[in-house]
Parts: sequence; C-alpha cells; structure tokens
Amino acid sequence: MQEVMITHMTIDELKAMLRVEMQAVMASIPAVEGVPQEDLLTTHGACKLLGLTRNTIYALVHHREIPCMKRGNKLYFSKQELVRWVSQGRKSTKEELAAQAQAFLDSRPPRKKD
Repeated sequence: MQEVMITHMTIDELKAMLRVEMQAVMASIPAVEGVPQEDLLTTHGACKLLGLTRNTIYALVHHREIPCMKRGNKLYFSKQELVRWVSQGRKSTKEELAAQAQAFLDSRPPRKKD
C-alpha cells in the first residue's frame, strides 16, 4: 500500500482520496447470491436498524435466533431479512384475536343436543 503524508491537501482532494478508499472497501465485501450488496449490513448497521446493542446482536446470532451470514470472522445481515424477522414477532390486536376466534367457532360443525 502506498503511504501518503497528508500535509497541504484541499478538502476536495481529501474527499476524492476517501471516495477511492471506500469504493475499495465496498468492493472487498463478498457478494451474497440473491442479496444486493447495498442491502447488506454489518453488525454496526444491524444494531442501528434494530436499536439493539452489539452484545445483544451477538447473543441472538449465537443462539441462532436472528438471520445472518458469516464470511470469515465477519457477520453480515440482510436488511429485508431483519425487517421480516422483526415483523414475525408482531402481536395480534384484540380485534384480530376476536375475529380469529369467531372464524374458528363459525367453521366448527354444530354440536349435537342430548
């Protein structure tokens, strides 16, 4: 890697240098089949999206409770899979539960009277 000494660099030159470096980093992230690269999150991104701590994310991964991908020693998360995972934990409202109960009762055959 070329060593650069930053002395008299303009803001635009610094931005250009950082842009090149960021593109190199993004290109080094492995592409996962079926997941667009821009939808992949790191552990930090998953923490921000879900509002959870890093330790909580690692615990969920350890217990295989959260969808993730691992390449080497890095974890990656699909944004869509995380949103789907969160929505699977949705609780039904009282009205939805009442409608489900009524639908169940309506689907049963009538009881025989003795």
